[in-house]
Amino acid sequence: MSAQASLDAPPEWMNDVRPLTTLTDRFGNSFHFGNAGDFWFHPFRIGAEYDFRTHVKDIRSMNIRDDDIMICSYPKTGLHWHMEIVKMPMDGSANMDNEVEARRCFLDSTRISSISDRASPRLLLTHVPFRWLPKQALEKKIKIIFLNRHPKDTLVSLYHQMHSHKVPLNYPGTFEQFFFICF
Repeated sequence: MSAQASLDAPPEWMNDVRPLTTLTDRFGNSFHFGNAGDFWFHPFRIGAEYDFRTHVKDIRSMNIRDDDIMICSYPKTGLHWHMEIVKMPMDGSANMDNEVEARRCFLDSTRISSISDRASPRLLLTHVPFRWLPKQALEKKIKIIFLNRHPKDTLVSLYHQMHSHKVPLNYPGTFEQFFFICF
């Protein structure tokens, strides 16, 4: 697979997401990701003047509270399902509560500067690798839930998500072609 730096995403995304990298596999299928160095982000809208490498540094240096709860996972391993399960005891019921929703923070797509004013306890969600977790998360020994799923299930689920997405994340190739990107 070759990675070519490019900004050929649709114009409406260009105002919100930079810099995007176009990845082209050996079959000629292209798709876009946010380039954070050794990690590829889903092209979240984190702001035009804000790049993914800066975002990773901000995640790494963010302030963590003693009562924060963090759920870490690879994409498509059940993060959102587990977020719902974890927030039930936080809320005291199985009903949707806007107060808990206001405390939920998806680090991958939320400006870190906007997280500091969220009410405690915060539910921090992320797909970033362990080495990019906030330094204070380990120092303060907060509750961290790590999710894992069988790699075959994860691969199939990730393919279907990427294959069904609209541009810029859409992967137009077959599952067999997608498999070669991952391995």
